Amino acid sequence: MVSTAQADDFALSCYYSAADNDEGLAEYAHCARREGDTLRVAPEHLRRLSFDDDGLASLSTDGAMFYVNRQGAVLQVPIFDNGADYFEEGLVRGLVNGKLGYYDKHFKQVIAPKYDWGTPFDGGKAEVCVGCTRGPADADGHWSMGGGRWGVIDRTGKEVQPLR
Repeated sequence: MVSTAQADDFALSCYYSAADNDEGLAEYAHCARREGDTLRVAPEHLRRLSFDDDGLASLSTDGAMFYVNRQGAVLQVPIFDNGADYFEEGLVRGLVNGKLGYYDKHFKQVIAPKYDWGTPFDGGKAEVCVGCTRGPADADGHWSMGGGRWGVIDRTGKEVQPLR
């Protein structure tokens, strides 16, 4: 049972799959709170998350999607196919202060968050943009990015096609 003080401390509801039931994705009250630019998951919810073989679980709260590790560290990631962005070639796109970078499964920054958008890695490369903006959604809720300067980076962050 969550005390009233704890409930006030963790005011955000979350959606996640719990390891202790077979309901699948469900909503849980008093799950998390914002702490500056990051998120803190309430200890009782951290214990309930269904972690994968890499020790990661995903959860949605406050209009955003996050990966959470067993220690409670979080990484905000784009929403993809109604869930957390996928790891491709060992990296996932992470969002920090409104910018996109690339991170490994330990949330170690591999490429600094300095882009306004980027694609997942494919064949060791990813398209990235600076100054691009999100266009309107289509009838299925899909949207595209337009404008700005686009280029291609490798897994070290080196521009293999300069931004233009």
